[in-house]
Amino acid sequence: MNRKLSAIRSVTSNQPAVAFLCIELRRHLPVFLSLTGIHVLCSLFFVWSRNPDFGFASLLAGMAIGIVLPVYLFVDYYREFVLGERVLVHTLPLRTSTLYAIKSLVFLVGNLLVWCGGLVNVFWNPTGLYHTRIVLSSAPAWGVSYMFASKITGTFCALALIGLAIATGKQLRNRAMTHTVIALLLLATIGILAAQIVGETAHWSIGSSSMQAFTQYAGPLTISNVFDTMPGDINTTIRWNSVLLNLGMAFAAGLAIRILLQSCKYEIYGK
Repeated sequence: MNRKLSAIRSVTSNQPAVAFLCIELRRHLPVFLSLTGIHVLCSLFFVWSRNPDFGFASLLAGMAIGIVLPVYLFVDYYREFVLGERVLVHTLPLRTSTLYAIKSLVFLVGNLLVWCGGLVNVFWNPTGLYHTRIVLSSAPAWGVSYMFASKITGTFCALALIGLAIATGKQLRNRAMTHTVIALLLLATIGILAAQIVGETAHWSIGSSSMQAFTQYAGPLTISNVFDTMPGDINTTIRWNSVLLNLGMAFAAGLAIRILLQSCKYEIYGK
């Protein structure tokens, strides 16, 4: 027992970043694994049974996870960096911006893990997107690469935008004003991204996937462009500019977060 305590103290004192990473993994990994398992099971039942009812259940599960997961992330960010509920964590000899970066890394990996659970339906289902559209395109590998790149940058941007809203709202002492600023900043930044993406087509839908085109991302928002006629080659719907927009917005938000989280509002006792 004494050896275990000594080891923990050694890690905490010599490698505080590793200690915080371990703490975050223990807190959040069970949640991400549970959601991934639900996503995979629903997709497998649909693929194996070919029953439309299971297809509807799989769709509902994906929609529910798409709502629950962003709320879960936002609440944890809020409790950590606005309410400061875990006081002991903030006594670690780490800057608040470093704590945010480590937490975001765990959230990024967890989000992508849950998303990969839904790829069972995409790649294994004979009537899924890969077999009916991507494999018949001019360059299947190019389409798959874009699918992963757009999701990764979209998730990266989503975490950065949430962090920016949280860090900005915290600068205000009035709680009502804090909530207002957080909500307005999230709506404004996501709206700017979405406007650039949906402006390329006359019709689009939010929060759904389409067999016509690759899914686009405006941070946490999922967008499907809708065309009057089915494009012959799905690769013609690839929009690398949306990837660059998400990436650019994420880096800009990350720089602002670093500045805000290292201000005197956050850094106490010389931390």
